[in-house]
Amino acid sequence: MIKAKILLICVFGILALTATATFADTISQTATWADTVLNWSSAKTFNQFDPSLGTLNWVQLTFVGNTWGSVSVENRSELPQTASSYLKSRTRLTDSGGSQIFNLYPTKTFSNNLEEFDGDYDYAGTDSATNTVLKASAGAASGTVTYNAGLAAWTGTGTVSYTGAASNFSGTSTPDINFTSSATGNASLTVTYDYTLKVSDHEPSSIIIAGFGLIGIALFGRRFQKHLIS
Repeated sequence: MIKAKILLICVFGILALTATATFADTISQTATWADTVLNWSSAKTFNQFDPSLGTLNWVQLTFVGNTWGSVSVENRSELPQTASSYLKSRTRLTDSGGSQIFNLYPTKTFSNNLEEFDGDYDYAGTDSATNTVLKASAGAASGTVTYNAGLAAWTGTGTVSYTGAASNFSGTSTPDINFTSSATGNASLTVTYDYTLKVSDHEPSSIIIAGFGLIGIALFGRRFQKHLIS
């Protein structure tokens, strides 16, 4: 009789836990902007958080931009000089209303010792140099932002849209240097939803089954212990 009462108390305790316990979970979606010669711009859509899953706690956006290509420089000075140049893109992300969220500058820098101008604007000879960056060693930049309030825009059964864009910002900081560049870039955006759901709305049966299992193990352990003592 006592064992039956203990068993009932444990069962009701487990049922109470399943009615009140909560769990956190996340959903992530990633979209990519494929390798494209700069300049480019296009929009990507993401599913909103479905409120039937639970309560949305926060939304996190992680944006990554990469740039690679080449920069050629040519000295126009009558004297030798060191040319400083850079391969750079401006990689931006805006929301559907046009508000800027990220403004990244993936960059690779170069330094070239150049002889005096040889009289030909040809990016060839000792007065010139070409710097090449492969995709494997691309200039990269990233940013992350987390929203803990104003989450209505991400809640529903529709979609949200973001526009990624990249433009060529390559150049040189050295006077009397001509330069030309060719750049390619890509980008990615990951949208993460962190939310809380009630266990009773998720899988109460699995917890109840686990609870019965624990009770059974406890009772068996007690009987086995008494058997050893006797």
